[in-house]
Amino acid sequence: LDRELIEEAFTNIIDNALDVMGDHGTLTVRTEKDAEQARVELINTGPGLPPELREKIFEPFYTTKEGGVGLGLTIAQRIVEEHHGSIAVDSRPKQQTTTITVQLPFSNSQSGT
Repeated sequence: LDRELIEEAFTNIIDNALDVMGDHGTLTVRTEKDAEQARVELINTGPGLPPELREKIFEPFYTTKEGGVGLGLTIAQRIVEEHHGSIAVDSRPKQQTTTITVQLPFSNSQSGT
């Protein structure tokens, strides 16, 4: 994997979570791995996203932040997918939590490396 790109992806996800939470909240990072992949969950205690917004957060130029460009999560998604991984969002507004889950394989299954 390209360490700098993966770092950029996680930085974008973390920056977005911190912006959403403002001065109050908690960001929890959970990791786990098995023989085939690493899984990282980034859980923030922001306000959560209603279903209609959840589907849009990876769209280019979509933002709910004043002054935001709307590219951070789009770039994160593209980087993860270029590494043959996946990124997903689960948000529960009533519980005020949003979880971004990133899964990255240890090997590129398409090239056999």
